[in-house]
Amino acid sequence: MGDATFKQQIGGYAQAGKLLKENNPDYQLIAGIAKKVIGAVGKEYGGGFQSHVKKFKWEVVVVEDKVPNAFVLPGGKIVVFTGSTHSNLASDHFAILAIEIGFYMQEVICTA
Repeated sequence: MGDATFKQQIGGYAQAGKLLKENNPDYQLIAGIAKKVIGAVGKEYGGGFQSHVKKFKWEVVVVEDKVPNAFVLPGGKIVVFTGSTHSNLASDHFAILAIEIGFYMQEVICTA
C-alpha cells in the first residue's frame, strides 16, 4: 500500500514541478534531519522495533507548497511541505520529522 499511495500522493506535485530536487538546500536540510531521526529510531530509540525500521526503504520528498504539513506513509515514505520549514530553524525541521516518524512508529507498534 505504501508505494502506490506514495506515488498517488506526490504525482500531482511532480507534474506541477513542485518537488524539490536533491541538490536544493531545503531538500538537503530536511533529508539530513530525516536521516538522523531514522538513524536514532533504528538504533537505541526504536522501542524494540529497530529491526522492523531497518527493513524500510526510506525515501524523503520535499514539496514546494505553503501548506505547513508533513506525513509518513507505510514503508518509510516521508513527505514534507516547505510551508513546514519556513522558520529556517533546524530544530523545527527535526521536531516535525520526529513527530511524523513517531506517529508512524506508533501505528507499527499498535498493529504488530
